[in-house]
Amino acid sequence: MVDGITLIIGAFFFYSLARPETIKNRTQFMGVFGILIAIVGCYTLHLMLYNSSAGKLFVGILIGLLQLAGLVLSVMYVGGLSAREVGREVISAAKSVRNNEPMNDVVPAAQAHAENRAENHAEKPVEKPVQREPAAYDEPALKPRIVIELPKRDA
Repeated sequence: MVDGITLIIGAFFFYSLARPETIKNRTQFMGVFGILIAIVGCYTLHLMLYNSSAGKLFVGILIGLLQLAGLVLSVMYVGGLSAREVGREVISAAKSVRNNEPMNDVVPAAQAHAENRAENHAEKPVEKPVQREPAAYDEPALKPRIVIELPKRDA
């Protein structure tokens, strides 16, 4: 029951755990961990329901849905994508396949989305502020001090 898809999701999870620079979204990464825990729990439930065909069918469907969610979340946490951006990419790929158009060069979805927004709404891309090197004579900024006076106790 716990087949190759779960193995792939688990192996990629542990690879990302060993190489944290691959993780772009920590929340989605922990979501994959929760999904893996749920798959193990469902597999245990599947073993407990060995005589119930309806129960095994329900648990099998549940495991399939969890595997699908785990794959999508894995793509999202490595690419730093939101669900909306993944949906746009899938729809774009489906349209190009349906129209027999060649696929465009592989461009990260976030970059492509920013370029499309700039073209469609005539927005200017956000420029990064210029950082200057601190001069030798610059003094560190003084932080304001907050003083709280407590009432004195009688001895």
